Amino acid sequence: MNKPTGRLGGCPTCPSTLDILEMDTVLYQGFGGYHVEKDGVIFYHPDSDLKWEDYKTLADIEKIAKTTTKSKWKVILNNPLRGATWERYGGKWRIIEHNNGFA
Repeated sequence: MNKPTGRLGGCPTCPSTLDILEMDTVLYQGFGGYHVEKDGVIFYHPDSDLKWEDYKTLADIEKIAKTTTKSKWKVILNNPLRGATWERYGGKWRIIEHNNGFA
């Protein structure tokens, strides 16, 4: 079962951050959002002007990540009042860091 960490960051109305990032997570970008790193280098950082359906999901990234098992993969969420980092371990993206965002 995927449990919320109970950490809300600096936003009391935002949903709690999940321990394991779900595969249907849309990796959006706007005033904050997600990016993906492979071995410490940005692998995916979408433009903020994409349509919602054109953003990749975590499942899209997982298809690539599972072919490069020796690489270290991270998904970073950086929103104004909430941030988190998940790292790929054995096909699951587990939270390793949580913060109050950039504002």
